[in-house]
Amino acid sequence: MTAFGNQAEAIGTPARDREKLNPLQGMRVLDLSRGLAGTFCTMMLADLGAEVVHLALTDDRHDPDRPLAGLDRNKTIVRRSVHSAEISDLAANADVVIEDFSSAERRDLGLDPQVFRAVNAAVVVCSLTPFGHSGPLADLPATDITVQAASGSMDITGELGRGPMKMGLPLGEEISGVLGAIGILAELERREVTGKGAVLDMAAFDANLAMLSYMSNIYFTTGESPQRLGSSHPTIFPYNAFKTRDGYVVAAPFTQAFWRKFCMVIGREDLPENPAYRSFSERLKNRPELSRIIDDIFLERTTAEWCELLEKGDVPNGPVNSVADALALDQTRVRQMVVETTGETARPVLGTPFHFDFQGRAEFRPVFEWPREKPNWPGFPARKLESPPRQSAKLEAPLKQIRVLDLTRMLAGPFAGQILADLGADVIKIEEPRIGDPTRRNIPMINGESTYYMAVNRGKRSVVIDLKTAAGRDAFLRLVEQSDVVIENFRPGVMKRLGLSYDELRRVKPDIVLLSISGFGQTGPLRDKISFDLVNQAVSGVISTTGEEGRPPVRIGLPVGDLGGGIYGALSILAALRVRRRTGMGCVIDLALHDVLVSLLGPLAQEYLRTGEVPGRGGAAERNFAPSGTFRTSDGTLVLAVQNDLQWKRLADILERPDLATDAAFASNVQRIANRTSLDAQVQDALARRTTDEWMAAMRSAGIPAHPLLTMGQALESPQAAARGMILTYDHPAAGRCRGVGTAIHVDGSLLATLRPPPRHGEHSKEVLGTLSDDEIVALQKVQE
Repeated sequence: MTAFGNQAEAIGTPARDREKLNPLQGMRVLDLSRGLAGTFCTMMLADLGAEVVHLALTDDRHDPDRPLAGLDRNKTIVRRSVHSAEISDLAANADVVIEDFSSAERRDLGLDPQVFRAVNAAVVVCSLTPFGHSGPLADLPATDITVQAASGSMDITGELGRGPMKMGLPLGEEISGVLGAIGILAELERREVTGKGAVLDMAAFDANLAMLSYMSNIYFTTGESPQRLGSSHPTIFPYNAFKTRDGYVVAAPFTQAFWRKFCMVIGREDLPENPAYRSFSERLKNRPELSRIIDDIFLERTTAEWCELLEKGDVPNGPVNSVADALALDQTRVRQMVVETTGETARPVLGTPFHFDFQGRAEFRPVFEWPREKPNWPGFPARKLESPPRQSAKLEAPLKQIRVLDLTRMLAGPFAGQILADLGADVIKIEEPRIGDPTRRNIPMINGESTYYMAVNRGKRSVVIDLKTAAGRDAFLRLVEQSDVVIENFRPGVMKRLGLSYDELRRVKPDIVLLSISGFGQTGPLRDKISFDLVNQAVSGVISTTGEEGRPPVRIGLPVGDLGGGIYGALSILAALRVRRRTGMGCVIDLALHDVLVSLLGPLAQEYLRTGEVPGRGGAAERNFAPSGTFRTSDGTLVLAVQNDLQWKRLADILERPDLATDAAFASNVQRIANRTSLDAQVQDALARRTTDEWMAAMRSAGIPAHPLLTMGQALESPQAAARGMILTYDHPAAGRCRGVGTAIHVDGSLLATLRPPPRHGEHSKEVLGTLSDDEIVALQKVQE
């Protein structure tokens, strides 16, 4: 982890003591999960310092040759036969239990969450499953690709006019794991007051819906599901990959200013003056002809030449890197996103994106495995809560007592603030005069209100302050005195130029927590590089994993870098608040979107680090299973993924092709992958004979993961989304009755969410700055000439 040097030394806390801290030191986690979501969740917690003991209920999870093995660093593994009574004994002294059982497995194993709560009323139980434990799809057999199909995220990934593509990352599982970690830390915050634990029901389906973000608002506003657009953006053009003489480069002129700079770089200063290309809406309307103009220009130079020119012209850009290229970047190495485990079995693993100022270089120990024959558990010693709770105290939401000052704009920072608002924090959005957050102008609009802005600012209060003035700076620092957290996503160095560096903030509030979000972080050769989601997806190698081999690059349809950054940011804040309670000190957190995306490469990156084989684009299929992908039925499209030989035999029977199961070319998963083209063709011929509903009934009965391919609109309107309470309805003073998507954290049967509408510009200035006179408030909001 990157240290910030002496600037972050807490008052009264020697730097040498700060460097010994781990954010989740003392937290004890019992991990019963088997899949990626649980592995990812406990990896986050272990990297942050929690003591994680995993009971390996299956023998294959910790095979050192599997990619997931690299995500199990810093954990202790117990691999032997276990009984529910022994598990309950261990849970009795844990803070957290994590599992991914279906409802049927819970019954068979006798490990319902209430079993854990019966022996430990303070334990937080987190269940991580594909569809959760409620709704018509609860316990439906699933893989990452079928959840993508059900959530609409697969339908928006791919090229215009071509078929849907699987997102290159197993995003639903990974993000549900990170959101699970957020829910766990939030409930441990609440436990400090109430003394009671909780049960979290986390679903990969919900996580994918949450990541639809502003795209879901486009649907709610227009009634139209977004199309597949390759590497392009649904509301901004140009904002995509361009073919160069020797590869591809992305350019992201996200604002009018960047658009003018972009046109200067490509030698077409006339374009911004052309009425057809002057505004965002006109450029979208005339995308085909504008694309032809720009495409021809980019073919004249190499990727490196364009990157150099765009960088000099101050236009967000980046090469479309492979996973290997991304992991070899100096930026990746300096940020310690590829490290080696310590000890005799050292091997390269992905690093952690969490950089707290109180930690030096992070060390990652290999998995510590307790042998099968060991007679005793490594067990957690029994203990009581460190601070006896006030039993009479009530806390309506986990972060009800936390105030956050949100200086962010666009997407990543605002999403972090919205998650904290959903958890109950009082989030005050500080906006500049004139227009405030620039996304207030993004289309589409409802009665003058941007649906983009509304998607990530629900639950906040808006205050207008010009931070460039002395009066504005002083007013902001007075708010800092009364707050717990500050979030900013300016370019590195801007806070210092505003007189609001971490040193200045902690001078008025010694225990303040500052989260700084940027494209590439506060250190490394790319620290000053401008970036948006598209740039980070390209540079981190994410784009190279999505789409069809031999075709142009495809951006993951969801803004994974920005929204992933917001989710990781919220998690890092909760970890920092836990340190503050324990030590009384604040901290500064350096979060880079590049690091977040490298972390989300997860199993793909670990496979490359293990084998040296660079993962390419996987098309519409699961990389590790065959048959898998999209298949036409007589009336639609079915997405399926056969995970093992038993499911393959059952599928052959369902298809009335028992000969396929006995064909030597398809005898094992390895052979099925090697002969995927022939296999898929025969499966396709069989599936075309019946309707999607008929096949789904047969697949579900046989326990084969499958789901119809849904558009985003169908997913948002689905019975599963409704049953999970993921679609929120609230009243906005200008936009009227609105709908939005929740943050996917379900606790004790309820979704944690706020229904306070997104604020209008400066709506709460008087309310928040009430100690100032009306004239003083007006002066703070005045645009400086």
